[in-house]
Amino acid sequence: MVSKTKSKNSSIKPKSKKEVTNSISKTDLNKFYNEAQVWNKERNGVRCNLCAFKCFIAKDKAGICGVRKNFNNKLYTSNKNVKAMVVDNVERRPLFHFLPGAKSLSISGDSNSEWKIEHDRLPRITKKFTMEQTVKEAENKKAEVISYTYNEPTLFFEYIKQTARYAHRSSIKNVFSTNGIINTDAIKIIAKYIDAVVINFKASGDPNFMANHHLLKNTDPIFAAIKQLRKQRVHVEITNTIIPQIGDDVQKCRELAERVVADVDPTVPFHLLQFHPNNEFSDLPFTSTSKLEECFDMVERAGIRYAYIGNTIEPHKNENTFCFNCREMVMQRISGNLKSNILDKDRCPHCGVRMDVVL
Repeated sequence: MVSKTKSKNSSIKPKSKKEVTNSISKTDLNKFYNEAQVWNKERNGVRCNLCAFKCFIAKDKAGICGVRKNFNNKLYTSNKNVKAMVVDNVERRPLFHFLPGAKSLSISGDSNSEWKIEHDRLPRITKKFTMEQTVKEAENKKAEVISYTYNEPTLFFEYIKQTARYAHRSSIKNVFSTNGIINTDAIKIIAKYIDAVVINFKASGDPNFMANHHLLKNTDPIFAAIKQLRKQRVHVEITNTIIPQIGDDVQKCRELAERVVADVDPTVPFHLLQFHPNNEFSDLPFTSTSKLEECFDMVERAGIRYAYIGNTIEPHKNENTFCFNCREMVMQRISGNLKSNILDKDRCPHCGVRMDVVL
């Protein structure tokens, strides 16, 4: 989702379609750009079908993302390199039901601030990593997962697709952390290489919030993406950042959870994230623990089996995983770090019910 909110897992509203210089040489074109995928020619331009905006891009113009550009009525992308890289654990995405405790090589391409998902300070790298070198780095760091995150990964579709292919050859899993703008056509292409996806909502998808802080008018394209990902057998988890004063309506949170239960599946893990003040909304406070707990109760009442509270300054008991049947704790976490896992394969050791965890 494209949002003005610069909290963790957020992005701000892009401005307008940008012009592209028409004086680029063929040498520079090959040096700085690759031909894009998921587009088709139309009269007087091209149509990009990568994300929910489906931009028509005239000659010498760029799409709303600013990185996919029409040169001579062919679509090119400028995202060819990794700009930041860090080793962490898969729970930091957050993924609580996918390879618990696995080490992740989390990488990001470069983009304008409006396409940020997470605003953690990442180590910038100066070395250029080819797709093969990125996978080799994951092997060297003994990472079981490569996570494409921090900036909206849809923008780096071509780089990620090829990197993910190489990763699978090395038995490394691939994780996508996204605002949910990816189009179903693109999902069908990349799903065979992506193993898990985190979909990031803000303010429970409140229409008033979206009208003021999003380009998307509603959450329908995001749910279309979730359904297609599930259809392609990709593991999905959902986050919802509760933003004080402008996006903390408890009833809206329940409505979002009810739609997940009705349209997707009650077993989808649902993470309620604390908002942290930032440059865009510096006058807003942190989400209170009491508000997060109100939302948590509503999400459980809506029928979500696995609800969590995360991104909090202090550890919270609802970071832990409890069996939905007997309510015994089966996985313990502290500040997003897995401390214990007593699952018997994918079953609760207390009552034997199967948990919805990818191991």
